[in-house]
Amino acid sequence: MSAYGVSAFRGKALTAIQLGVRMARPTFPDDPDLRRFVMIYVCVLAAIAGFINSTLLVDLVYPVSHVSGSLTHFSMAVVEGDLPDLEQLMLILLGFFAGAVLGGAIIGGTETETGRRYGGALLIEAGLLAAAPLLDGAGLKPGAMIAAASACGLQNAMFSNYRGLVLRTTHFTGTLTDLGALIGRSTHKRTDVWFASVLVLTMLFFVIGGALGAVNAIDDGTNALYYPAGVCALLGIAYFTYHHRRAAADPETDKSDHELEFDCV
Repeated sequence: MSAYGVSAFRGKALTAIQLGVRMARPTFPDDPDLRRFVMIYVCVLAAIAGFINSTLLVDLVYPVSHVSGSLTHFSMAVVEGDLPDLEQLMLILLGFFAGAVLGGAIIGGTETETGRRYGGALLIEAGLLAAAPLLDGAGLKPGAMIAAASACGLQNAMFSNYRGLVLRTTHFTGTLTDLGALIGRSTHKRTDVWFASVLVLTMLFFVIGGALGAVNAIDDGTNALYYPAGVCALLGIAYFTYHHRRAAADPETDKSDHELEFDCV
């Protein structure tokens, strides 16, 4: 390649990198009402994920809200040749993946923080959570695990990237990393207190939800999942109401949904 070609390639690569950095740079919402809504929304979802995970751990032994632990168990089961364990873990992984695919399919065309599809996704999650105890009660434990894992995968894909802000609600290794990095960078530049508060509160609410799930699962088993199913249904209805109110106040909210991009992280 000629010197001119190398120079042109470097120039294009640098432009692409700079563009990527600009696109990935988080932009914090200025609307106090929207900030409040986002904070409440992700905290409730984190509590739901904690509740689901502890319920499945108490009653069915396996975690379903994240895949790192399941993959570790899967590796151990391979070494030990534990086929029943491998089957259960494979179902959880496939269920989580299927839920994430479903979430991406539902949310993919909506790039707004108030898109009505989010309300629909929450109602579907409520249905999956309600199906889990029904399947378990019918003696279909694998089906119950798939339904619960799918609900978590759907939730994780639903709202994990907001204007470049990675908002996790089903697993928190990355959240703790982000919080630590945010604090570390505060020595060089101003830290957004709102975003730091969101990170702390989502972890706190995951713990609270986990404690509530463990307490209820001891007596109710997978029937405890009816509680987060009900909360998801109410949250979905609230989302529809919130979107309708914002659309009424600003008709462009319903027309120009082109501000945000969402990724499963």
